[in-house]
Amino acid sequence: MSNRKRKFDQTLENKTNQKSKKKRTNQKKKNNKKQDNLKNKKNQIKKEKNEIVKKSDRKKKEKKNKKTKRNKTEEENKKVKEEEQNPKKEKKKKTKKKKKEKKNEKKKEKEKEKEKEKEKKKKKKKKKKKDKNKNKKKENEMDKEKKNKNKKENKKEKKKEKKKEKDKEKEKEKDKEKNKKNKKQNKEKLIPSPKKQKKTQKKIINSFKDLNISRKTKRSLKEDRFLIPRPIQSTTIPLLLRGCDLIGKAKTGSGKTLAFLIPAVELLTRSKFNSRLGTGVIVLVPTRELALQIHYVASRLMRHHKNLSHGVLIGGVDKQIEQEQIVNGMNIIIATPGRLLDHLSNTEGFVFENLKSIILDEADQILQIGYEDELNQIFEIIPKKRQTVLFSATQTSKLEDLIKISFWRKPKFIDIDKDENENLNGNNLGGEKEGLHLKSDNSHNHTNEKNGNEHEKKIATVETLEQGFVVCHEEKRLLLLYTFLYKHMNKKVVVFFSTVNSVKFHFELFSYIDLPCDFLHGKQKQKKRTETYFEFCSAKTGILLCTNVAARGLDIPAVDWIIQYDPPANTKDYIHRVGRTARSGKSGKAILFLLPQELPFLNYLKESNVPISEFKVPPNKIAKIHDQIVLLIKRNSYLRRSAITAFKSFIRAYDSHTMKNVFNVNELNRAKISKCFALSEVPELDLQRAKIETWHDKKSYNNNKSRFDKSSHLFSARNPKGKRHRNDRRQFK
Repeated sequence: MSNRKRKFDQTLENKTNQKSKKKRTNQKKKNNKKQDNLKNKKNQIKKEKNEIVKKSDRKKKEKKNKKTKRNKTEEENKKVKEEEQNPKKEKKKKTKKKKKEKKNEKKKEKEKEKEKEKEKKKKKKKKKKKDKNKNKKKENEMDKEKKNKNKKENKKEKKKEKKKEKDKEKEKEKDKEKNKKNKKQNKEKLIPSPKKQKKTQKKIINSFKDLNISRKTKRSLKEDRFLIPRPIQSTTIPLLLRGCDLIGKAKTGSGKTLAFLIPAVELLTRSKFNSRLGTGVIVLVPTRELALQIHYVASRLMRHHKNLSHGVLIGGVDKQIEQEQIVNGMNIIIATPGRLLDHLSNTEGFVFENLKSIILDEADQILQIGYEDELNQIFEIIPKKRQTVLFSATQTSKLEDLIKISFWRKPKFIDIDKDENENLNGNNLGGEKEGLHLKSDNSHNHTNEKNGNEHEKKIATVETLEQGFVVCHEEKRLLLLYTFLYKHMNKKVVVFFSTVNSVKFHFELFSYIDLPCDFLHGKQKQKKRTETYFEFCSAKTGILLCTNVAARGLDIPAVDWIIQYDPPANTKDYIHRVGRTARSGKSGKAILFLLPQELPFLNYLKESNVPISEFKVPPNKIAKIHDQIVLLIKRNSYLRRSAITAFKSFIRAYDSHTMKNVFNVNELNRAKISKCFALSEVPELDLQRAKIETWHDKKSYNNNKSRFDKSSHLFSARNPKGKRHRNDRRQFK
């Protein structure tokens, strides 16, 4: 019974469990259905809401569009009304829009140009790298060849030495035999054998490494790529390092500045100079620009000599700043004579008792300007036991007097040009490539007709310089100059004039005609002069109109053409003007403008060994704009005034020429020369009256000269600002 009950109970439990499971599953299904229904309802509600929002947005957009259309129509109506009322405003707006568009186009063009320039620079860098690799390979090959040669030479030398030793042994044996014979003959007297004299060989200098110079200077020279010395440097530097007095003469652009700066620096380094010891070297120079140029070279040379200091003393600069620099200590001073004398006589704390050497660069020009009194006073103040050095490209009779004053012992004279005897063939200025055709005519070539004796003569100018002259009538001079400059705008050109007023006039005229150029003369302020000089030096192309201020010593890099529009005073001025190009072994070209009656000047050039040939300009190539320029100067009163002053100053300068047989004022046709300055009428000018006025001015200046100091700057208690007298017309201070 018990087993049956158990089975029954189990079946009941199973049935109850099955029923409970079914109920649970049914409930779950119901719950799931309810949840699904709720979700569906929620989704429907969301959809309805979204549709309502979209409809509202559409309505809003439609309203906005309607409003914008209304506003546009209203604005258009307003614009139409405004156009009817004031049409000028709209034109301005349109022009503004066009300008903006043009600016944007220009910006885009500039960006394109910059990208092109970048590409060009990259190409150049690649080329430089290739060239460097090629040069390295060549150098390695050369080194190998040199080594092989040296080995062969060493073998030959060893063989020669062995032969010499054998010969010496044989000679010794012979001498012994002779001595024995002599002893037998002369027992009382012993005659000694004569000693052989040793042969001294001069040391050949092939590079700056061979010179007895400090490592710092060699390093600075190597960084600036000065490896091989020039002839004047290799001859003068060893003498100056010994302390000898020297007079040096060499052509323009031959490297005179390094020839006297290197030994000056070395003398101070060997004596262990400091700022406390004051000044050890003084370099005197005629012009301010030349002083600034030498100062730049000295700064490059002395950049590793930190114990030494250097500076410039020139006019047009604040005197107090210079005094502070002198008191602090300037070991090397580069100065003009007037300002140096002023500091020597007036500045307290100027220590110059330890002066080792004084150097005069362009000494003949210093005397020509009129600095004789200043130099005499300077040499009286400075200590007498010193090294004195004179350098110049040309020499005059006045230098003899200066040599007597300045040197306390006999100097050594070095003339590099004597050893350089060169022949020159026909010139070609290359005008065909550059636009203006210059055809050479050998009929007036005064240098090609050479005899056997003339081959031995030295040439005054450099071999790489191509020189020519153009015979031009008065009325076509200005037009020829304009066409030449216009066709050579991509070159670097220097044009020389005789007076300051003509420089001003031509600068104003060319700048008015859109021919960009710059000017340089002695009456400019110092700041403007230095700015124009350094800008033109750094520029790759340009035109510089100048007087003889730029004719001496200035090293303007990469000058292509020198034009002498007005004739020089003499052959020396011609050589110095032409010397601004073809410097340091580079090529250059020069043209001289001459009137038909000025052709005898070529005979003087021939006497001073200047090779020059004539070049004819075809008249078709000259610009025909004379009438237009005359009209322009008639209408513009400012240009007319400057043209008249330039005309008068040109005739006065022509009258003051020393070579009266060539440059004679009476032979000039003033009516034609007025056309040179684009004047329709000839201005009145009485030369005799002008001479009398200038004579009276000079007389009054000489009478009142005692009021001022003897220096050119005229600093005194009555004149603390250093204003010059109105009749003191010297261009250099």
